[in-house]
Amino acid sequence: MNNTDWGEKLFETGKRAVKNVVKTVVQDVKQQVSGSQKPSTQGAEQLAGQPTDDVQGKQDQDFVKDLYGATNPQQATQPQQQSINDQQKLAVARQQLNQQHKTTYYDPTFNHPKKDESTSERLEKEDEEKKAKEMEDWQKKEEKKPIMQPKKGPEKAPGAG
Repeated sequence: MNNTDWGEKLFETGKRAVKNVVKTVVQDVKQQVSGSQKPSTQGAEQLAGQPTDDVQGKQDQDFVKDLYGATNPQQATQPQQQSINDQQKLAVARQQLNQQHKTTYYDPTFNHPKKDESTSERLEKEDEEKKAKEMEDWQKKEEKKPIMQPKKGPEKAPGAG
């Protein structure tokens, strides 16, 4: 036996082992999802006795049928009815969520409520009253200051001109 034959044989064995492990994992997941929860012990058994290509092809076909084929026509129609009900429930939930989003986020953020005229007018009046009061206070302070006459330049001697 030369190295090339031995390498090819080793490669094929590894390839089959990986396929078997992947299939075992997929079967375990299918069992867990369906609710049977039986851990698979086929992985170790399949590694010991490698299936032939015909058995491998049959397993592949069975796997695809399990995933995509409906075994009972009633089971096929029942999920459709459930999916219609689910779609209706989802549509109602989506509509409620959109309405809630609009009222709690979008409108307050982008559509600011208009201020009442009375509120804005009231604020303007308060500002004007405050300014008027400040002006009055300033005027009172100015009145309290003593009035000083400006000096009229140098004094001239009387009769000098």
